[in-house]
Parts: sequence; structure tokens; C-alpha cells
Amino acid sequence: RDDRFFPHSASSNSEQKGPPPPPPLTLQSRTAATEIVTTANKTCPLPSKTIRPPIDVDITWLFQHISSEDFNCNFQIDRNNQNCFTPRRNACIDEAMKYFSDMSTWCDEVCAYFLKGAAWNVDSAFRRNQSHNATKEKGEAERRATSLESINAGSVFVPVLPLFEDPSSTAFRTGQGNGISDKNEQNGASVTPLLPINDVRLFLNEQCRTLDEKIGEIVAKFPPADSKTKLITSAEASIILLTCHSAIITQYYMDSIQSIEAVIGDFLKKAIGLNLTEHNFLELVQLHEKNIFKRIYRPKPFCRAIRRPKRFPDGSIIIAAEIDEKIASVGRSGWSKRAENEEGKDGIERFRKIVTTLVREIQWTHESKSDAFFGMEMPIDELTTVQLSGKCYLHGWISHQFEGQCDHRYQLIAEARRFSSFLLVTGSITASQIFEPNDAIIVQNNDEVILPLILGTFPLSDEFDDLISSLSPEQQRFARSARDAQTESCLFCVGFVEIRP
Repeated sequence: RDDRFFPHSASSNSEQKGPPPPPPLTLQSRTAATEIVTTANKTCPLPSKTIRPPIDVDITWLFQHISSEDFNCNFQIDRNNQNCFTPRRNACIDEAMKYFSDMSTWCDEVCAYFLKGAAWNVDSAFRRNQSHNATKEKGEAERRATSLESINAGSVFVPVLPLFEDPSSTAFRTGQGNGISDKNEQNGASVTPLLPINDVRLFLNEQCRTLDEKIGEIVAKFPPADSKTKLITSAEASIILLTCHSAIITQYYMDSIQSIEAVIGDFLKKAIGLNLTEHNFLELVQLHEKNIFKRIYRPKPFCRAIRRPKRFPDGSIIIAAEIDEKIASVGRSGWSKRAENEEGKDGIERFRKIVTTLVREIQWTHESKSDAFFGMEMPIDELTTVQLSGKCYLHGWISHQFEGQCDHRYQLIAEARRFSSFLLVTGSITASQIFEPNDAIIVQNNDEVILPLILGTFPLSDEFDDLISSLSPEQQRFARSARDAQTESCLFCVGFVEIRP
């Protein structure tokens, strides 16, 4: 047997990086070397040199919220900020969630470096070869017990819990050990349901105790950290334990924030008697519109009859939102007819709700006494222009929705009565009294045409100015010109031309 020996070494560093002037602070460093034994293989199975990129995480936020005097946490939500809405929806918690999310990612990358790194797998393979000298079962058990995959931080106590005290309880009124509550009472502030400082310290002490026990078990199982011939020692195993425990802490913190937000939502649900959805909010807005606007200015459902003067209507047109039955069942006040006579492919019946819009009738005026036309002009081609007369209405629609929620499926629905027909034309307003047509269809004899509306949004003027503030003057002028071109042709228009059957 031809055995070849290849020397192999590995090193790891844990540093705290600061600004350029001060040097990095090394928290832990270790170097080890071993030999790789191969049979009938003249080349080393590993590259001669591998430099892995550093795994960094910004911990500035953590040190900014630790007091330099007593090393206590001084984090507090700024409730006076106008963008502070709930315990979860505020800028302070957003920064905290970003930090803990980055820390969780860093912990996962560090664990993957030690568990999947080639340098550390060499030592695992060496121990597997050594296990053949003993019995197979005993060697496999020893290998599993001393492998990095066997490390589990589940037994370490996590002190991050969404716990509060009941202010009406006897223990809370006596103020036993509650340093925060005692200080608030002395300052005349409102009593908070936070846990006493002594209880918080008990949690931290329990965390330290269980962590020390787990590290003691690791030290007893793995080779000593000062070993120069072992790639995997208690030092690497302790790093795996601490990073796994840190990842659990970050997850507990983010889950606790969501739990507190859910408690606030439960209070609101009990107060109003239902679980608020965007549809309930829309109904609430419509209720306030009835109380705020005068009768002639109130938003009206977008439902128009298509008719000639002093004639029976030829059809109707509406703009509606398609809603699933399970959503509409929360409160079906104002929900119109069923969108489908039969159940959909997914077994869910759908309903339509007609949108409400602000409406104003356009009163055409002459620019001169010789001008005898009132209405819109619709160019068909370069030589032909159709004049559309009749009533013209301008609609303004405000779509209310929750932040981050998807828009509804909006539809333009046109229906023709029996023995009636009309031409439905859709397009945009490009200039005063100019209707630029895009598509047209004949609707006749009980036809129902459903056109899905693909809606888009433009940023507000202030948002637009903020977005282009970092651009050059030439780019800003171009962006403003492009925005003007978009807004000039974004006014949606629908026209009708009655056709005699």
C-alpha cells in the first residue's frame, strides 16, 4: 500500500472592526495543522491555499442602545414621531428588526462555514477512519458525539419573551423589585406593565447558567482549544453553540414583536367586535363620506345607463371590484350581484362591488359665437374625425387600501339590453375635447362585455422630487419631461355610440 502524507493547516479569526484609525480587536484566533493521508494518490485532494471571504455584520445599532455607565439597554420607541403607528410599525422597531435580521443571517453563515467548510471536513474524515480500529457501532457513536452537527442550542434558556405583568395584581401594586415601575411612580409617570428588574436579571442568570453547562459538556467531549493538531476543538464547537443560540435569540425577538402587535390587534378586535379588513375600512370611509359631503357632492356608484334623450336605455356600464366570497362575507353591506352564476374553478363564489366616484357633469361652452359644436372629437385617422355629442361626465376615484396589500381585480362591465346595440370605445384624453380611441367593440342583444382594468400608480410630486434629487440637472429635466408625457395621457375615457338595430 502506497500512503502519501500531505500537510494541511487551518486558521480562524474573530475580529471587531472599527474605523480606519484603530486596529481591529481580535476576540478569538486559533491555528492548527494536520496531515491528510491518501492511498495511491499523488495529488492533495484539497487546494494548496484557500482564503475565504470575511463574514461581517454591523453591530453599531446594538452598541448605540447600551448604556456606557451601567451597560443596561436604553432602547425606547419614539411615540411622538408622526410615523409611529403601532408597536411594530415605527422607525425604531424597523431599525431593530433590520439589525436582528442581519445578525440572524450572519449566524447562519458562520455555522455554515464551520459545518460545511472543507478544512473542517478533513478532521471529520480523519476521525471516521480512526473509528475502524474499534468496533463499528462504538466508533460511529463516538464520531457522532464529537461532530459539529451534534451541537444543539435548544437546551439553552432564551431570556427574550413577550411577558407583561397585570397592573391590577397585588404583586404589581406592592412594587416588589420593579425598579422601572418604582422610578415611574416617583416621577409621576404612568405605571407600566413591564417585568421587574429582578425578574429580568433572573432570566439572564438562567441563560448564563444553562450556557455554561452546555459549554462544559462541549469542553468534556471535544479536544482542548489549545490543540495544534486538531482542526475541530472545543473552541470551534463553542462558536457553533453561541451562533446557534444567537440565531434563536434573534428569532425570538422578532416573534415577540409580532406577538405584541397581535395582542394590540386582539384588543381592537374585542373593542369593535370584528376582525378589521380593508373591506370594513372601505365601508367606514364611505360612511364618513355621507356625513362629510353634501348630498350633491357625495361619491356615487359608477353605474351609468346608456341611452339617447327621451329613449329607453340601450344598456349599462359599471366599474366593479371582484371579491371572493370568503372575504365579502365579513360584511356584505353594499356588495352587489354575484360575479359568476356558478362557482369558480377553485370552488369559491365571487361577488362584485361597484366602485364609488366623485362625479361632475362637464358643461361645454363656446369659444366663439360661430362655434356650434358641443362635445368631444374622436380622430379615426388622419382625414376622419368623429364628433361625439351628448352628456359628458368627469369621475374621480380614490382607492382605499391597507399598506402592502394587493389591489383588487377591477373590471369594466358593459351590458346591452335585448334588441339594443351600441359601440363601446375606450381610450384616453390627450387634449381638451380630444378623445384618442384605442379599442372598440359592438355590444348588442343581451351581450355582457367584461374588460379587466390594469391600473398603475404614479409617485406624488414630493416623492418624485425626492427620487430625482440625486440625479444630474439633465437627468432631472428628462425625468420631468417623461413624467409630463405619462400624466398627459393617463386620463382614461369611455365613449358610447348608439347603433340602431
